[in-house]
Formats: sequence, C-alpha cells, structure tokens
Amino acid sequence: TTLSDIILRNTDTRYMQDDAFTFYDRRGSDVASDDPEAHQLVIGTPGQARLVGGPQGDILVAGTGRQVLTGEGGGDRFVFAGDIRAVVTDFRPGQDHLVFEETGAETGRPCGRHDGAGEPVILESHGHAVVVYGSTRVELLGVCAGQLSPDDLIVA
Repeated sequence: TTLSDIILRNTDTRYMQDDAFTFYDRRGSDVASDDPEAHQLVIGTPGQARLVGGPQGDILVAGTGRQVLTGEGGGDRFVFAGDIRAVVTDFRPGQDHLVFEETGAETGRPCGRHDGAGEPVILESHGHAVVVYGSTRVELLGVCAGQLSPDDLIVA
C-alpha cells in the first residue's frame, strides 16, 4: 500500500500520480501550466477540450465529449472513463499507455468493468489505429493497429 493508494481510498481525489511525493502540476485543460517543465496531471473539461502535457511522463485524463490529447515527451498515460470521442496526437506504442476506466454514477470513482464491454477492440480507420472500449472511442494519429500490443492498453 502506497500513500497514493491511501489518498485515493480516503479522499474525493479521483486521479493521483503513483508516487505522492513526486510533484505534478495538477490543472484543468482550460488552465495554463504554472510549471510546464514538470510532470503534468491534466483533467479535461466536458465537451470539447484540448489537453497538452509536457516533456515529462504525464497523466492526461479526458473529459466527456470530444477531446484532443497531446502528451509531448516522456511515457504518458491517457485516461478515459465514460462517453468520450478522443484523438491522441502523439501516442508512442511501447512507451505510452491508454487506460480505460468505468465511472460509477453515484460516486464518480472508477468501479471496474466498463458496461460489460470486455476487452478493448483495436481497429484501423483511415490509416490510424482506433481503440474502442464501451462508449469510449480513441483514435491514435500516426499509429497503425498492428503497432499496438496488449501492453499498451490498461483496463482498470
């Protein structure tokens, strides 16, 4: 058990970096970073939003609606929960990860499988990989479906 685990279990914090002692610039997608060189934890606003990380390994959490995510440098985690249509502009297979979560209606917290969707489905559309999981659809620009492996996808 880590401090991050305890914080997630005992507070209303929904997203937390793995190491609570590592500084992340936590912000909404509609707010500029106070420290663009630091790790970023960016939460997307509902509707149309653009989430941009920085040169470190970042966590970008898509809001509901149409979202465009760009991690920039480092090994990034792109997190999706709910009815989302997203485009990831710079996904790097083997380095970045797509994380699919289900959100409980009452708590807003992750609560297991996504509407019984099973495993994510990887398709190819217009030369780009598309990953579908429940009501979430993520297009990976510049990535072919054959470049993805199960290690690139996390179902939480």
